[in-house]
Amino acid sequence: NLLMIVVDSMRGSALNDRFAPNIARYAAQEAINFRNHFSGGNSSRMGMFSLFYGLPPGYWASFSSLQRSSVMIDELQSRDYQLGLFSSSTMYRPVVLDRTAFANVPNLRIMTEPASDPGWKRDRTLTDEWYGWLDERAPDRSFFGFLFYDSAMSSSVPPDYPYAFAPTGDTRLETNRAVYNTAVHYVDGIVGEVLEDLANRGLADNTVVLITADHGQEFGESAANLERHGSGFTRQQLVTPMVLAWPGRQGGVAYDHRSSHYDIVPTLMQELFACSNPAFDYAVGRNLFELQPWPWMVAGSYFNYAVLEPDQVTVTYPNGLYEVRDLDYRLRPDPVFRGDVLEAVSEQNARFFTD
Repeated sequence: NLLMIVVDSMRGSALNDRFAPNIARYAAQEAINFRNHFSGGNSSRMGMFSLFYGLPPGYWASFSSLQRSSVMIDELQSRDYQLGLFSSSTMYRPVVLDRTAFANVPNLRIMTEPASDPGWKRDRTLTDEWYGWLDERAPDRSFFGFLFYDSAMSSSVPPDYPYAFAPTGDTRLETNRAVYNTAVHYVDGIVGEVLEDLANRGLADNTVVLITADHGQEFGESAANLERHGSGFTRQQLVTPMVLAWPGRQGGVAYDHRSSHYDIVPTLMQELFACSNPAFDYAVGRNLFELQPWPWMVAGSYFNYAVLEPDQVTVTYPNGLYEVRDLDYRLRPDPVFRGDVLEAVSEQNARFFTD
Protein backbone atom coordinates (compact mmCIF):
# COMPACT_ATOMS: atom_id res chain seq x y z
CA ASN A 1 0.00 0.00 0.00
CA LEU A 2 0.97 3.63 -0.40
CA LEU A 3 -0.27 6.48 1.80
CA MET A 4 0.64 10.06 0.90
CA ILE A 5 -0.15 12.70 3.53
CA VAL A 6 0.29 16.29 2.34
CA VAL A 7 -0.06 19.20 4.76
CA ASP A 8 -0.66 22.33 2.72
CA SER A 9 1.97 25.04 3.45
CA MET A 10 3.87 23.11 6.13
CA ARG A 11 7.40 24.45 6.00
CA GLY A 12 10.33 22.22 6.80
CA SER A 13 11.30 24.11 9.95
CA ALA A 14 7.86 23.39 11.45
CA LEU A 15 8.78 19.72 11.74
CA ASN A 16 9.95 19.74 15.34
CA ASP A 17 8.86 18.46 18.75
CA ARG A 18 7.09 21.70 19.62
CA PHE A 19 4.89 22.38 16.60
CA ALA A 20 4.55 18.90 15.08
CA PRO A 21 5.33 16.41 17.87
CA ASN A 22 3.56 13.44 16.28
CA ILE A 23 5.20 13.70 12.87
CA ALA A 24 8.55 14.49 14.50
CA ARG A 25 8.31 11.41 16.71
CA TYR A 26 7.29 9.27 13.74
CA ALA A 27 10.25 10.60 11.75
CA ALA A 28 12.67 9.98 14.61
CA GLN A 29 11.51 6.46 15.42
CA GLU A 30 9.89 4.84 12.40
CA ALA A 31 10.74 6.74 9.23
CA ILE A 32 13.48 8.27 7.14
CA ASN A 33 13.68 12.03 7.46
CA PHE A 34 15.02 14.04 4.52
CA ARG A 35 15.71 17.31 6.34
CA ASN A 36 16.81 19.45 3.40
CA HIS A 37 13.98 18.71 1.01
CA PHE A 38 12.69 21.18 -1.59
CA SER A 39 9.34 21.40 -3.32
CA GLY A 40 9.35 22.05 -7.05
CA GLY A 41 7.16 25.09 -6.45
CA ASN A 42 6.35 27.84 -3.98
CA SER A 43 2.64 27.36 -4.68
CA SER A 44 0.21 24.47 -4.46
CA ARG A 45 -0.14 24.00 -8.20
CA MET A 46 3.55 23.66 -9.01
CA GLY A 47 4.40 21.94 -5.76
CA MET A 48 1.85 19.21 -6.42
CA PHE A 49 2.87 18.96 -10.07
CA SER A 50 6.48 18.30 -9.08
CA LEU A 51 5.34 15.77 -6.46
CA PHE A 52 3.07 13.73 -8.74
CA TYR A 53 4.95 14.07 -12.03
CA GLY A 54 8.62 14.61 -11.19
CA LEU A 55 8.64 17.29 -13.89
CA PRO A 56 9.49 21.02 -13.78
CA PRO A 57 6.82 23.73 -13.94
CA GLY A 58 7.17 24.50 -17.64
CA TYR A 59 5.24 21.34 -18.45
CA TRP A 60 2.22 22.03 -16.26
CA ALA A 61 0.16 23.96 -18.83
CA SER A 62 0.53 21.24 -21.46
CA PHE A 63 -0.39 18.42 -19.09
CA SER A 64 -3.35 20.39 -17.78
CA SER A 65 -4.71 21.33 -21.21
CA LEU A 66 -4.34 17.73 -22.41
CA GLN A 67 -5.68 16.36 -19.10
CA ARG A 68 -2.75 13.96 -19.04
CA SER A 69 -2.34 11.92 -15.89
CA SER A 70 1.02 11.23 -14.26
CA VAL A 71 3.12 8.13 -14.82
CA MET A 72 2.81 7.28 -11.14
CA ILE A 73 -1.00 7.38 -11.07
CA ASP A 74 -1.16 5.49 -14.37
CA GLU A 75 0.96 2.75 -12.82
CA LEU A 76 -1.19 2.58 -9.69
CA GLN A 77 -4.31 2.22 -11.80
CA SER A 78 -2.75 -0.36 -14.12
CA ARG A 79 -1.95 -2.45 -11.03
CA ASP A 80 -5.56 -2.17 -9.84
CA TYR A 81 -4.80 -0.19 -6.70
CA GLN A 82 -7.83 1.07 -4.83
CA LEU A 83 -7.70 4.87 -4.79
CA GLY A 84 -8.79 6.72 -1.66
CA LEU A 85 -8.25 10.37 -2.59
CA PHE A 86 -9.31 12.99 -0.05
CA SER A 87 -8.63 16.73 -0.23
CA SER A 88 -9.81 19.26 2.34
CA SER A 89 -9.87 22.07 -0.22
CA THR A 90 -11.12 21.49 -3.74
CA MET A 91 -9.26 19.29 -6.20
CA TYR A 92 -9.90 21.77 -9.00
CA ARG A 93 -8.62 25.08 -7.63
CA PRO A 94 -5.85 26.09 -7.35
CA VAL A 95 -4.06 22.75 -7.69
CA VAL A 96 -6.14 21.49 -10.67
CA LEU A 97 -5.53 17.87 -9.73
CA ASP A 98 -8.78 16.93 -11.46
CA ARG A 99 -7.22 17.87 -14.82
CA THR A 100 -3.69 16.63 -14.12
CA ALA A 101 -2.65 13.81 -11.78
CA PHE A 102 -6.19 12.52 -11.18
CA ALA A 103 -7.58 13.23 -14.65
CA ASN A 104 -8.33 9.55 -15.29
CA VAL A 105 -9.81 8.75 -11.88
CA PRO A 106 -13.53 7.94 -12.21
CA ASN A 107 -15.97 9.47 -9.73
CA LEU A 108 -13.25 11.68 -8.27
CA ARG A 109 -14.10 13.17 -4.89
CA ILE A 110 -13.44 16.81 -5.71
CA MET A 111 -14.08 18.50 -2.36
CA THR A 112 -14.85 18.04 1.31
CA GLU A 113 -18.38 19.17 2.07
CA PRO A 114 -19.69 21.46 3.22
CA ALA A 115 -17.11 23.61 1.45
CA SER A 116 -18.16 26.55 3.64
CA ASP A 117 -16.74 24.86 6.74
CA PRO A 118 -13.44 26.25 8.07
CA GLY A 119 -10.29 24.34 7.23
CA TRP A 120 -9.95 22.67 10.63
CA LYS A 121 -13.44 21.21 10.39
CA ARG A 122 -12.95 20.03 6.80
CA ASP A 123 -9.70 18.35 7.86
CA ARG A 124 -11.59 16.44 10.53
CA THR A 125 -14.36 15.49 8.09
CA LEU A 126 -11.79 14.33 5.54
CA THR A 127 -10.13 12.10 8.12
CA ASP A 128 -13.40 10.53 9.25
CA GLU A 129 -14.26 9.79 5.61
CA TRP A 130 -10.81 8.22 5.18
CA TYR A 131 -11.48 5.89 8.09
CA GLY A 132 -14.81 4.95 6.53
CA TRP A 133 -13.15 4.29 3.20
CA LEU A 134 -10.61 1.99 4.86
CA ASP A 135 -13.46 0.11 6.55
CA GLU A 136 -15.16 -0.55 3.21
CA ARG A 137 -12.18 -1.20 0.93
CA ALA A 138 -11.44 -4.66 -0.43
CA PRO A 139 -8.80 -6.06 1.96
CA ASP A 140 -7.23 -8.30 -0.69
CA ARG A 141 -6.23 -5.38 -2.94
CA SER A 142 -3.52 -2.79 -2.41
CA PHE A 143 -4.54 0.84 -1.95
CA PHE A 144 -3.21 4.32 -2.58
CA GLY A 145 -4.37 6.87 -0.03
CA PHE A 146 -3.98 10.61 -0.54
CA LEU A 147 -4.85 12.97 2.33
CA PHE A 148 -4.44 16.69 1.61
CA TYR A 149 -4.92 18.85 4.71
CA ASP A 150 -5.73 22.57 4.68
CA SER A 151 -5.53 23.85 8.28
CA ALA A 152 -1.93 25.09 8.18
CA MET A 153 -2.41 27.01 4.92
CA SER A 154 -5.60 28.68 6.13
CA SER A 155 -4.28 29.06 9.71
CA SER A 156 -7.49 27.46 10.89
CA VAL A 157 -7.96 25.90 14.33
CA PRO A 158 -10.99 25.09 16.48
CA PRO A 159 -11.96 28.06 18.66
CA ASP A 160 -11.41 26.01 21.81
CA TYR A 161 -8.12 24.40 20.72
CA PRO A 162 -6.01 24.15 23.91
CA TYR A 163 -2.50 24.48 22.43
CA ALA A 164 -2.47 28.05 21.13
CA PHE A 165 1.05 29.42 20.71
CA ALA A 166 1.68 33.00 21.79
CA PRO A 167 3.36 35.50 19.44
CA THR A 168 7.03 36.17 20.16
CA GLY A 169 6.54 39.83 19.28
CA ASP A 170 3.80 42.41 18.81
CA THR A 171 3.96 42.67 15.02
CA ARG A 172 1.35 41.42 12.58
CA LEU A 173 3.81 38.89 11.16
CA GLU A 174 4.56 37.46 14.60
CA THR A 175 0.85 37.13 15.29
CA ASN A 176 0.31 35.38 11.96
CA ARG A 177 3.24 33.07 12.63
CA ALA A 178 1.82 32.08 16.03
CA VAL A 179 -1.58 31.25 14.54
CA TYR A 180 0.13 29.27 11.77
CA ASN A 181 2.18 27.28 14.28
CA THR A 182 -0.98 26.51 16.22
CA ALA A 183 -2.65 25.27 13.03
CA VAL A 184 0.36 23.07 12.25
CA HIS A 185 0.09 21.61 15.75
CA TYR A 186 -3.61 20.92 15.21
CA VAL A 187 -3.17 19.11 11.90
CA ASP A 188 -0.17 17.24 13.33
CA GLY A 189 -2.55 15.80 15.90
CA ILE A 190 -4.81 14.54 13.13
CA VAL A 191 -1.87 13.03 11.25
CA GLY A 192 -0.81 11.31 14.45
CA GLU A 193 -4.28 9.77 14.71
CA VAL A 194 -4.11 8.58 11.09
CA LEU A 195 -0.76 6.89 11.72
CA GLU A 196 -2.03 5.26 14.91
CA ASP A 197 -5.14 4.03 13.11
CA LEU A 198 -2.99 2.55 10.35
CA ALA A 199 -1.01 0.60 12.95
CA ASN A 200 -4.14 -0.53 14.80
CA ARG A 201 -5.52 -1.95 11.56
CA GLY A 202 -2.33 -3.96 11.05
CA LEU A 203 -1.48 -2.01 7.90
CA ALA A 204 1.66 -0.18 8.98
CA ASP A 205 3.97 -3.08 8.13
CA ASN A 206 2.64 -3.24 4.58
CA THR A 207 2.25 0.45 3.75
CA VAL A 208 4.74 2.98 2.44
CA VAL A 209 3.90 6.24 4.20
CA LEU A 210 5.04 9.59 2.82
CA ILE A 211 4.42 12.82 4.76
CA THR A 212 5.24 16.11 3.09
CA ALA A 213 3.84 19.48 1.97
CA ASP A 214 3.15 21.12 -1.36
CA HIS A 215 5.27 24.15 -0.38
CA GLY A 216 6.35 26.11 2.67
CA GLN A 217 5.26 29.38 4.27
CA GLU A 218 7.15 32.57 5.07
CA PHE A 219 6.69 35.25 7.70
CA GLY A 220 9.26 37.86 6.73
CA GLU A 221 12.36 35.85 7.65
CA SER A 222 14.27 36.42 4.41
CA ALA A 223 16.09 39.64 3.57
CA ALA A 224 13.29 40.49 1.13
CA ASN A 225 10.75 40.41 3.99
CA LEU A 226 8.31 38.27 2.01
CA GLU A 227 5.10 36.74 3.31
CA ARG A 228 3.15 33.49 2.97
CA HIS A 229 3.91 31.57 -0.25
CA GLY A 230 4.06 32.22 -3.98
CA SER A 231 5.89 35.49 -3.33
CA GLY A 232 9.50 34.35 -3.72
CA PHE A 233 11.83 31.39 -4.05
CA THR A 234 13.17 31.39 -0.51
CA ARG A 235 13.97 28.42 1.71
CA GLN A 236 10.98 29.27 3.86
CA GLN A 237 8.64 28.93 0.88
CA LEU A 238 10.33 25.94 -0.76
CA VAL A 239 11.69 23.63 1.94
CA THR A 240 9.11 21.12 3.17
CA PRO A 241 9.08 18.02 5.36
CA MET A 242 9.81 14.74 3.63
CA VAL A 243 9.21 11.87 6.01
CA LEU A 244 9.21 8.44 4.41
CA ALA A 245 8.42 5.18 6.20
CA TRP A 246 9.22 2.16 4.07
CA PRO A 247 8.60 -1.38 5.30
CA GLY A 248 11.86 -3.28 5.37
CA ARG A 249 14.01 -0.16 5.57
CA GLN A 250 15.49 1.10 8.80
CA GLY A 251 13.61 3.94 10.45
CA GLY A 252 14.96 6.67 12.66
CA VAL A 253 17.43 7.77 9.99
CA ALA A 254 17.92 11.38 8.87
CA TYR A 255 19.69 12.85 5.85
CA ASP A 256 20.71 16.46 5.22
CA HIS A 257 21.66 16.45 1.55
CA ARG A 258 19.50 18.39 -0.92
CA SER A 259 16.55 16.30 -2.12
CA SER A 260 13.38 17.40 -3.88
CA HIS A 261 9.83 16.52 -4.89
CA TYR A 262 11.23 15.60 -8.30
CA ASP A 263 12.76 12.52 -6.62
CA ILE A 264 9.46 11.04 -5.42
CA VAL A 265 8.16 9.60 -8.69
CA PRO A 266 11.49 7.93 -9.57
CA THR A 267 11.71 6.48 -6.06
CA LEU A 268 8.21 5.01 -6.15
CA MET A 269 8.50 3.77 -9.72
CA GLN A 270 11.77 1.98 -9.05
CA GLU A 271 11.37 0.82 -5.46
CA LEU A 272 7.63 0.13 -5.26
CA PHE A 273 6.91 -0.96 -8.84
CA ALA A 274 10.35 -2.30 -9.87
CA CYS A 275 10.38 -0.12 -12.97
CA SER A 276 13.52 -0.88 -14.98
CA ASN A 277 13.47 2.28 -17.10
CA PRO A 278 15.98 4.91 -16.01
CA ALA A 279 14.31 7.83 -14.26
CA PHE A 280 15.60 10.09 -17.04
CA ASP A 281 12.89 8.61 -19.30
CA TYR A 282 9.99 10.06 -17.31
CA ALA A 283 11.22 12.52 -14.65
CA VAL A 284 13.98 14.99 -13.83
CA GLY A 285 14.72 13.69 -10.33
CA ARG A 286 16.44 10.59 -9.06
CA ASN A 287 15.81 7.79 -6.60
CA LEU A 288 15.89 9.20 -3.06
CA PHE A 289 17.79 6.17 -1.83
CA GLU A 290 20.74 7.03 -4.05
CA LEU A 291 21.37 9.82 -1.50
CA GLN A 292 22.69 12.18 -4.16
CA PRO A 293 22.17 15.95 -3.70
CA TRP A 294 20.88 17.93 -6.63
CA PRO A 295 23.46 20.39 -8.05
CA TRP A 296 20.66 22.65 -9.31
CA MET A 297 16.90 22.48 -9.73
CA VAL A 298 14.02 24.49 -11.15
CA ALA A 299 11.19 25.70 -8.92
CA GLY A 300 8.03 27.32 -10.22
CA SER A 301 5.30 29.70 -9.21
CA TYR A 302 2.07 30.62 -10.96
CA PHE A 303 3.74 32.86 -13.54
CA ASN A 304 7.53 32.43 -13.38
CA TYR A 305 10.27 30.09 -12.27
CA ALA A 306 13.69 30.14 -10.66
CA VAL A 307 16.88 28.13 -10.96
CA LEU A 308 18.13 27.10 -7.53
CA GLU A 309 21.82 26.45 -6.97
CA PRO A 310 23.65 25.76 -3.71
CA ASP A 311 24.87 29.37 -3.51
CA GLN A 312 22.30 31.46 -5.41
CA VAL A 313 18.81 31.73 -6.89
CA THR A 314 18.23 33.00 -10.43
CA VAL A 315 14.66 34.27 -10.77
CA THR A 316 13.20 34.59 -14.27
CA TYR A 317 10.21 36.65 -15.41
CA PRO A 318 7.87 36.30 -18.42
CA ASN A 319 9.12 39.58 -19.93
CA GLY A 320 12.64 38.18 -20.24
CA LEU A 321 14.09 39.96 -17.22
CA TYR A 322 15.86 38.08 -14.47
CA GLU A 323 17.57 38.68 -11.15
CA VAL A 324 20.15 36.75 -9.16
CA ARG A 325 19.78 36.53 -5.40
CA ASP A 326 21.80 34.96 -2.61
CA LEU A 327 20.40 32.32 -0.29
CA ASP A 328 19.01 34.98 2.05
CA TYR A 329 17.24 36.43 -1.00
CA ARG A 330 19.32 39.59 -1.30
CA LEU A 331 20.12 40.77 -4.81
CA ARG A 332 23.67 39.71 -5.62
CA PRO A 333 25.94 42.55 -6.74
CA ASP A 334 28.23 39.97 -8.36
CA PRO A 335 25.92 37.41 -10.02
CA VAL A 336 27.54 34.27 -11.33
CA PHE A 337 26.29 32.87 -14.63
CA ARG A 338 27.10 29.23 -15.14
CA GLY A 339 26.65 28.35 -18.77
CA ASP A 340 26.53 24.60 -18.16
CA VAL A 341 23.66 25.02 -15.70
CA LEU A 342 21.66 27.31 -17.98
CA GLU A 343 22.17 24.92 -20.89
CA ALA A 344 21.01 21.99 -18.75
CA VAL A 345 17.92 23.94 -17.65
CA SER A 346 17.02 24.64 -21.29
CA GLU A 347 17.42 20.96 -22.15
CA GLN A 348 15.30 19.91 -19.18
CA ASN A 349 12.54 22.35 -20.09
CA ALA A 350 12.31 20.88 -23.61
CA ARG A 351 13.14 17.19 -23.10
CA PHE A 352 9.59 15.87 -22.77
CA PHE A 353 8.03 17.87 -25.60
CA THR A 354 7.66 16.23 -29.01
CA ASP A 355 7.01 17.68 -32.44
